[in-house]
Amino acid sequence: MHRLPFTDNYTLRPNEVDVEHLLRLSSLADMFQNSAWRSADVLGFGFHDLTSQGLAWVLSRMQITLDSYPDWGETVQLDTWPKRTDRLFALRDFELYSQSDKSEPVVRASSAWLLIDLKTRRPRRLESLESAMPSLDRDAIEATPVKLSCPDSMPLHNVVQVRRSNLDMNYHTNNAAYIAWIEDCIPMEMYQHRRIHELTVNFVGESFIGDQLTIEYQLDQNHMNGRICNQKKQDVVLFSAGLSTRT
Repeated sequence: MHRLPFTDNYTLRPNEVDVEHLLRLSSLADMFQNSAWRSADVLGFGFHDLTSQGLAWVLSRMQITLDSYPDWGETVQLDTWPKRTDRLFALRDFELYSQSDKSEPVVRASSAWLLIDLKTRRPRRLESLESAMPSLDRDAIEATPVKLSCPDSMPLHNVVQVRRSNLDMNYHTNNAAYIAWIEDCIPMEMYQHRRIHELTVNFVGESFIGDQLTIEYQLDQNHMNGRICNQKKQDVVLFSAGLSTRT
């Protein structure tokens, strides 16, 4: 039996930080995704294990709390572990530690994953895996990530086209791309004085190469709501986000 939590170490590279030399949210999402996949592989529930059965893990929801941001060149330790199930969701948590102080995590996150049938694109029940799936009774964030409710109408920020560089191994838009597009909604003048402290995201639908996506957001002093929709089907929300900031 492999020990939990699973641990990775990352040294922040120039392309993973922003103009203030601090970790980008999209880079953090990449770290989470990479370590989740590596952990699942080690535990026997990874990409190749599931695709051979016509199944795949799909990230549905995530909640992140950032107490501080690692700096360029800093080495960080990322711990991750599967913890329990909640209806159709398999829950996985993350804790990110600074190399200089491992007494408390600087970032905590909880994520909810669906087991998808690759032919029908529908969620499968977890009973077939649950009894054999290792877990750790430990919470980075206790609550299951919530389903977001965005305002009916929000200002249009941008229209983007899904390109080949946005795709993942399943030929649909990578999770980190959605977070990067929402991250770009934050005005530079706000970005230089305030930092995202809490972020909740919902991955609701899929997009593919060539799709035109609309990015909308609504911002006040401390909070922002955003969503990404298919331009041809504006009632089809693909991604939604809610965040709060602090100085």
